[in-house]
Amino acid sequence: MTENVKKLADALTAKDKVESYLSNLEKLKVEGSVTEEQYASISKEYYERLGQATSQVVLIKNELKKEHESIQQKISAQKQQMAVIEAKHKVGELSAEQFKAAEKLIEDLSVHPALFGKKDEPS
Repeated sequence: MTENVKKLADALTAKDKVESYLSNLEKLKVEGSVTEEQYASISKEYYERLGQATSQVVLIKNELKKEHESIQQKISAQKQQMAVIEAKHKVGELSAEQFKAAEKLIEDLSVHPALFGKKDEPS
């Protein structure tokens, strides 16, 4: 996910640059510093680049959304597993030792270490 976050930041930066170029071009047109032909040619290029950058941003956001949903589902399943072993321990099916072992196993398999009080490991 960290890689896609960086890609999103880069794509947003690229989009912002093109928007800035378009804004500057509009000012130059109003001032009469560029001809109508220059404006038409350059603005066409910038709008194409803006469309590509916008599409890239949308694509990356969708990828991040899918990753987030997947992680949320895994966290939910892990919470459910924890609740089951806790209930089994409370009713006496699992000893304290078995409960701790099962709890540790679930923690070790965790997609989100911070959920169980561990520091987040870099991706």
